Formats: sequence, C-alpha cells, structure tokens
Amino acid sequence: MLKSKIYSYCLILSTVILGVNATSVAAQNIKQTQEIEAKNFLTSAIKTEQGYYFELNKFTSNLSDLQLTPPNDSYQYNVNIISDQKLVQAIASPAKLKGLRTFTAALSFDNENYSFNSILCKSEKSTRVIASEIKLVAGQLHCPTGFTISFHDAQKEALGSIEATNRAQQAYMFETQSFTVNQRELGYSPSNTYFDYKLNLLENDQLVQAIATPKFDNLKSYIGGVFYEKNTGVFKSIACASKQPTKNIPQSIKLSNGKLVCPTGFKITALNLPQDAINNVQTINRAQQAYFMETQNFSENTDLLGFTPVNDFFDYVIDILENGKLAQTIATPKSNNLKSYIGGVFIDQNTGTFQSIICTSEQLTKNIPQSIKLSNGKLACPTGFKVVAKS
Repeated sequence: MLKSKIYSYCLILSTVILGVNATSVAAQNIKQTQEIEAKNFLTSAIKTEQGYYFELNKFTSNLSDLQLTPPNDSYQYNVNIISDQKLVQAIASPAKLKGLRTFTAALSFDNENYSFNSILCKSEKSTRVIASEIKLVAGQLHCPTGFTISFHDAQKEALGSIEATNRAQQAYMFETQSFTVNQRELGYSPSNTYFDYKLNLLENDQLVQAIATPKFDNLKSYIGGVFYEKNTGVFKSIACASKQPTKNIPQSIKLSNGKLVCPTGFKITALNLPQDAINNVQTINRAQQAYFMETQNFSENTDLLGFTPVNDFFDYVIDILENGKLAQTIATPKSNNLKSYIGGVFIDQNTGTFQSIICTSEQLTKNIPQSIKLSNGKLACPTGFKVVAKS
C-alpha cells in the first residue's frame, strides 16, 4: 500500500512538473516570437527610411510616412531624428511582457561616399531598458551603453545586400550593356557597419562579383556574382557564404562550363531565393502588362518581354490562357526544399483594366497540377496555393 501511494505521489508530481515546463516553454516561445517581430519591424523601418531618404533627401520620424504598422502591442516603437537629419534611430521597447529585450536600430547617410550606414542593437539584459542615442563616430555607428550588436541579423543583412547588388547589376546591364564597379551608379549602397563591400569585374567584364568582408572576427564572409551570356542574353547569378567565420576571401567566383561556382571554403546560400522567385514572377507580370499595352497581346517569349529571369534555382514557364486574355508564369524549383510559385495577369477587355496575382504553394513541391483560376472575372490561386500578392 505504501509503495502504491509513493508511486501515485511521484506520478502526480511529475505531471505537475511537466505541466510547468510546458507552460514555461510556451511562454519562452512567445517571447522569442515577439522579439523576432520587433527586430524585423525595426529592420523594415530602417530599410524604408533608406528609400524615403533617396526620394526626399531627408529622414522622417513618422511611421505613417513610412506606411508601416507595428505587428503587435507587445512593443512600443519610437523613431527619432538625430544630428540635424544626419541620423535616424528607431527604438522597440517592451510594453507588456516581462523578460523581453529592448532593440534599437539606426541609419545614417554618408554624403561623401554616397553610402548608407545602419546598425541593429539589442539590450544585454532581457529587461526593459532606456535606449540612449546611437552615436556616429568617424563614419561608424555605435550601440548605446548596455547594448550589443545583433550579429546574426548582420549576416542576414550582408547576404541580402549581396543579392540586392546582384539584381542591381542585372538592371544596370539591361540599361547600359555593361556591369559597373561603381556602387553609386547602381543606385544601391549597402550598409558598411559590419562589412566592407567591393565590386570586381572578371571574365572579360562579363562577370561581376560583389564581396562582403566582415569587420568583426565572428562573422562569415559573403561573395556574389552575376554572369551575362551575350550569345543567349541570359543572366546567371550566385550568392556564396564562407563555411566558417573569416575575413579572408583568397579566390574569386569561378565560371565552369557556363555555370557559376563558389570559391573554395564557400557554399551556395539562398536566404532570399523564395523572394527572388516572387520578384521574378512579379517582374514578368509587369512586363506582360507593358507588352500588352504596346501590342494588344501577351507573350510567351521572355526576350520580347525584355526580362529573362535567372534560372539557377527555378525553371520559368509562361502560358497564355483564356483566349489570350490571361498570361500565366510558373516558377518550379529545381531542388526539393523550395516551394513553387505561380503568377498571372488578366486583361478585362471591357474596361481595359489589368488584374495580377502571385501565389505560393502551401507545401514544398515541384508539382503545379493546375492553372491560375478565373472566377467571376477575378483571379484566384489554384488548389494547394495561397495568395502572396494581388492587385
């Protein structure tokens, strides 16, 4: 009888402990989610500030000017302009949940070098703290006292900058029939808080590469490249990350049998591959509209559309449906660890207005068994897909 009681007591105690642990894990997951959303919002605010500055030659402290809405009420967000329009700082302070970190980010513009400088900082302790002003010293931004640089986000930013530079080089080649090593001519300048960026021309100027070398010892290096095949008019691009933290990039991107290859010690990385596929489908949608305005037809030929997407990771197919009134683009991944994407443009010939839609598969798949649907004059995603963008 005593053993039975002891067993029952232990069983009850273990159940209580498991319940407490489960509650604790759930609470921790909620906090992590809130912190990630806060960091992402600050990152979006800083990137949008960059575009705002390009357009109006000034920063703004008004989130409504940036057309941004905070993701939830767990954080309070403030934006302040410092040093007479030379720097803008955004702060995310915990509003409700305890044990959350405070985050702050800043953006400055270097007129002399025509480049932006940004930084994202997190409080050293998981508690609400006052974020003092981020300082700009000798062209470099410094976290306030009690804050440290968020290095993981720095690496994501570097890779994003490499891929953005790749896309800018493609646009520049379309316009000028050449690549450039002048960042200003690309109209895009990555932040140089954590990394130094350099552009090089290779392969008789048919290959341009961008190198991101870290300024801190515990960060990886990144290298990207774009190759233009003049005979076919096709672009190929690649983004590579060092396998280990390093400041040393001893080799360049290689061109082997018409394919781009990462240097030794680097591997292909694809932080923005899904977004690249979405951007390519969206670009084709817009090109179809422009082509229809000129010719009164859609086209299955990307050469006629003036845009050929890089197809290293996705295959792109264009179909004309609904008696020529609907142009559909399908992006099918070449690997098994990516989703598929499908986009469409429809012309209502009665009103002369366009509709467009972009859809993503809900699961990882290479299979797109159905087409974009047209229901009651409205575009809709096929079964197994959900809307990414619609206009």
